Amino acid sequence: MQLLRRRAPWAALGVAVAVAALVLGACASGDGSPDAGTTTSAGESAGGVGLAGVLGGSGTLFEPPPPAADFTLTDEDGNRVSLADFRGEVLAIYFGYTHCPDVCPLTLGTYKAALERLPVDVSEQVKVLLISVDPDRDTPEVLKRYTDLFGAPFVGVTGSLEEVDDVLASWGIDIERGTPNEHGSYAVDHPAASWIVDQEGRLRVKVAHMTGTDALAADLQAIVEEGN
Repeated sequence: MQLLRRRAPWAALGVAVAVAALVLGACASGDGSPDAGTTTSAGESAGGVGLAGVLGGSGTLFEPPPPAADFTLTDEDGNRVSLADFRGEVLAIYFGYTHCPDVCPLTLGTYKAALERLPVDVSEQVKVLLISVDPDRDTPEVLKRYTDLFGAPFVGVTGSLEEVDDVLASWGIDIERGTPNEHGSYAVDHPAASWIVDQEGRLRVKVAHMTGTDALAADLQAIVEEGN
């Protein structure tokens, strides 16, 4: 499985978000995604534009949709949360970290742009969950400052190193944490893909890295409307 290797220091948060708004999905190679279930390709088109009403335009469609692996972690407000707490909402899950120099802010920026293209009554039924792969640095307070830059639908969750690694194992995700340098800085190799979970807690789409904003917006809207 391909992982993302990042050695550059993470830029200031405000700059990263501004770059994300201008250069959505410009910096990764491969989606680094795990085998989370039986999937069938449904118009996997990095950088493409999805067709309205055709689910899977942003990546790979799970057919039939398997249940997403559960988790219990701590959100950015200090509350313990599980996958079941998001039932009734469409949940986009991304495994990343706040010190990521490029791919994470770009991916979250793509989601922000996609949500802004949707009608309010649709976008308000979507949450974007950033599950930190770097719990030693990503405290709830750090995550909250980071996700606040993207808006209310974005929520960060973290936990102990053991808790996070258990979640990664249950999702079949491999990461690699680098060795800290003399300044204590290090990179974390992690998948570039994200996953959309429907209102019933089922995996619906593995979103390809560098997918188009229109394709992502179309898939989010289709899953919201399908569950209403």
